[in-house]
Amino acid sequence: MDLATQIADMIEKDGSWGAHAHNYMTQRLAAAQNYVRKAQEILDAGKFSKTAVDPLK
Repeated sequence: MDLATQIADMIEKDGSWGAHAHNYMTQRLAAAQNYVRKAQEILDAGKFSKTAVDPLK
């Protein structure tokens, strides 16, 4: 499981959705967005396909 998904799952499992810790939740979501953004930059720089490829074809 990737780190961005782990952060989102952690917030969801908390149950409060940040109602009592708005700043913390905002920081964690920003971190998740940064991980996703960086992953996309890596893919874009390598000219990787953005679509799934069936390895059996």
